[in-house]
Amino acid sequence: QEKRTYNNQYFQDELDVETIYSMLENEIVPLYFDRNSNGVPENWVKFIKNNISEIVPNFTMKRMLDDYFDRYYNKLINRTHRMTSDNLKFAHEMAAWKANIKAHWDAIEVKSIKVPDPTIRPLNFGENFVAEITLQTPGIKAGDVGIELLFGRKLFDKIDEIVFIEKMSLVGGGDDWAQFKINVPVFRAGVYDYTFRIYPLNENLPHRQDFPLLKWI
Repeated sequence: QEKRTYNNQYFQDELDVETIYSMLENEIVPLYFDRNSNGVPENWVKFIKNNISEIVPNFTMKRMLDDYFDRYYNKLINRTHRMTSDNLKFAHEMAAWKANIKAHWDAIEVKSIKVPDPTIRPLNFGENFVAEITLQTPGIKAGDVGIELLFGRKLFDKIDEIVFIEKMSLVGGGDDWAQFKINVPVFRAGVYDYTFRIYPLNENLPHRQDFPLLKWI
């Protein structure tokens, strides 16, 4: 398996697609049409047999069960032990944190926002999308909220597909405020629209759905 080149999944998917198509065009297809006197693509057959012998073991029931244990069951067991230990101390801490976020969530407001103005000119391919957002977060610490940028492809004045999601970086914060920035390249030509969403952030949440609060900008 190839190592990741990009942390951003969209960029990685784009690279993987180009790599696969290049391999098909320059390696696999020529092998298939390179045949001996009997019309058999010997090298292609060897390639396929080798793939079967190396790939199939990675898709057995055991591998699937290992994934379930590594990704879910073991994590749930460890979290259960942590929740119930020390007289439920961690459980009470998480409950108190959630209660505080809920109590102040509706008070979060956008203090300032700087984004590219499409009425002046559109972004060119290869340029970077740069944005800065400052929030007022009364009663909530700066590190307890996050903001994501979402890019959607437009088709007939409607969003046809969400093609890109990127987390904004927390660059400053203090009493009741937090500042975020993002700087990402325009990765594909076309007509797009974008928006931002605010969500609770805590490293001890097992997943976002565990505390599904959102605010849209």
